[in-house]
Amino acid sequence: MNNKYFTNLSQKIKAYIRFKDPNAPGFNVDGGFSNSYYDSNEDMDGGFADTIFELEVSDGGAANAVFTSELDGKFANSIEEYEEIDGGIAHDGNADDSDEFNYIYSSTDLQEIEINDNIEKLFGCFNAKTAKIKLLNPISQNGVARYELDDKDIEIFLGYVEDDIVHYSKKGTYRVKKPKNDTIANKSSYELQDYSYLLDKPCTEKFPYPCTRREIVEIICRKFNLELATPDFWCSGVTIDSQFYVDGATYREVIRIIAESSLCNAKLGDDDKLYIKFFNATDYKLTPRVYKSLEIGSYVSPINRVVLCETDESGSTDYDVIIAEDEESIKNNGLSEIKISNNLILNADREKFAPLLLGQLSNFCYYAFTSEMVLGNFLLDHEVITLVDKNGNEKTGIIMNINHVFNGAFKSKVSATAESKTQQEYKGAGKIGQMIKNTLLNVDKVKGMITAINEETSELESKLAKIEMSSSSVTTTIQESGSDNLIRNSVGYAWDNNNSKKPKFWDLKSGTASYIENDWTRINSLSGRAWVLKTGVLEQEISVTTGKSYTLSFIVRKISALGISSIVIENGSRETVFNQTMEDGSFDYTFKAKGNSIKIILSANSTEIYITDLLLNTGDSKQQWKQASGELYTSEVLVDIDGMLIKNNMYSGYTIMSPSEFAGYYEVNGRYIRVFTLNKDTTEVTKLQVDESIEMGKETNQVTVLMVAVDEGLDVVLVDKEVY
Repeated sequence: MNNKYFTNLSQKIKAYIRFKDPNAPGFNVDGGFSNSYYDSNEDMDGGFADTIFELEVSDGGAANAVFTSELDGKFANSIEEYEEIDGGIAHDGNADDSDEFNYIYSSTDLQEIEINDNIEKLFGCFNAKTAKIKLLNPISQNGVARYELDDKDIEIFLGYVEDDIVHYSKKGTYRVKKPKNDTIANKSSYELQDYSYLLDKPCTEKFPYPCTRREIVEIICRKFNLELATPDFWCSGVTIDSQFYVDGATYREVIRIIAESSLCNAKLGDDDKLYIKFFNATDYKLTPRVYKSLEIGSYVSPINRVVLCETDESGSTDYDVIIAEDEESIKNNGLSEIKISNNLILNADREKFAPLLLGQLSNFCYYAFTSEMVLGNFLLDHEVITLVDKNGNEKTGIIMNINHVFNGAFKSKVSATAESKTQQEYKGAGKIGQMIKNTLLNVDKVKGMITAINEETSELESKLAKIEMSSSSVTTTIQESGSDNLIRNSVGYAWDNNNSKKPKFWDLKSGTASYIENDWTRINSLSGRAWVLKTGVLEQEISVTTGKSYTLSFIVRKISALGISSIVIENGSRETVFNQTMEDGSFDYTFKAKGNSIKIILSANSTEIYITDLLLNTGDSKQQWKQASGELYTSEVLVDIDGMLIKNNMYSGYTIMSPSEFAGYYEVNGRYIRVFTLNKDTTEVTKLQVDESIEMGKETNQVTVLMVAVDEGLDVVLVDKEVY
């Protein structure tokens, strides 16, 4: 390989950013390149295609910029002309446009751009594109900021020079999320996220069920002024009959669930449109002409098993499993499995969807790989490509992770990880139509009977929990060895029945606390759920043994760079484990108890943080997150030392069984009222609907009162027991 040749090509990549600023004077427009073309987001074969362009150049450096649809040496059928002012800045022909944008070029003050576009798993992600930019000379000689980027929408353009012409392509619009000043005063860097940040808010839309998957996505797109670029994604026309997400889920999570149920991923493209799509096949070849290094990893054989299941909150036990598999493919290629858990759209009829998904994946196979390119194709997307090694061997790959860096030269990395082949056996689960027998929680709504048995055994921990329930009491027996989580309600499942804003087992000292379930919690935590603190303080006092070692562990993410947040242990004195100055990530802290109790204190002031997988265990090494002893929490079922509560996120009500009551509650005018209860030997109800008859009396009675519902009303009949 001629490295000098490739280095020369990489130097020909150019870049600029622009942002709207209606108050910006015209003279703030920087100079750039007088001859600039703007290309649409199609493939650039090998990095630089041999493309034919027509160009008219007038006096003074003005040029007509042409958008082309392909970079394969051909023109698109339609050519759209843009008037361009001196300096290579394209506009739509309106002279006033020069006052609406500020431009910062790589030839002047734009020092660096990094773009990341990563998919964490094969299917079912809504990935946010992120970017970082670094400016040189952000401050003028008189000390005034030359560029005000805070809270601006930044458009990023990358382009390459060929025959003294720069061919630019837009790489998306981003919102400045977190400015970060470096120690060197004349440099400043900014962190950006694409427009998907708009969707990170709780979904309050009322969808007109029954409706199709596409209709739900289009309703969300209209709400946020987005365009759905892929209305015909796979299974987009399949009808959804009822709500398929938990209350409090974000709009992003709603779209993610739809994408997962369609074996797709979602993201905003370079054109700021919403894409929900499978890995598209392309004819792009990653050849030695383009890459600097190429490592081809393990082969992922055709997907030959699809598992649709529900999991408990630790993520370690699967139950209610439906499996569709191709026995011949497994025999010939080995096992390659895709597992989708807790998708309520697929749960509606998993016996139908499992073989349907398997059929869609039957030919999906690829090689894992990592490649660093001296001259990367910055128009590549998440798609199927051909990997060509130095011996000319061709192998199929998919792009999951994309990283572009421009800092004078241009480098990019693309890669895909292999889905690990599982050897997990789902005991009791057979072919389609059979379900696992060791059901963790089975609610028979027709007969009104509730039973629960949870049994789990591993090398590190042996635990047997048996819950026996009657109409007036709950008896829980726990046998255990090993270390349990000493923090109750560790990720925000249980709340006070009389005050939905007060978390159970925690003391809310001030402010408010809530929870979240989204892509970040699903990917980064075992619990799949996190506390959300904006401005508030949560405390929990925990009994410990003096002198014994304990380890606190958790995962944290700061959503806002402002304000103050902390996680503190009060153990004789206050010991701070995390504060706002630290980076996001996993933390653990080991200490010896100085008394017979400690406090865990979570706090946030004028900021927002996620805290998940909170665990306090005995010993000097952290354990894998689990729920506290005696707890069994899901989104709809809560079992702890106070009894069992079952709620339906589709309706405003819950049923509770505890030693003090067996009752059902329903929300009316913002207040929960008891609609039925077992009060000693009397059952009390608010409303009672009877389809046929009610019989009152005992076998020892000679006469029984029988009330029969008829068309005209209710017949009351005295019935002789012997005759009857």
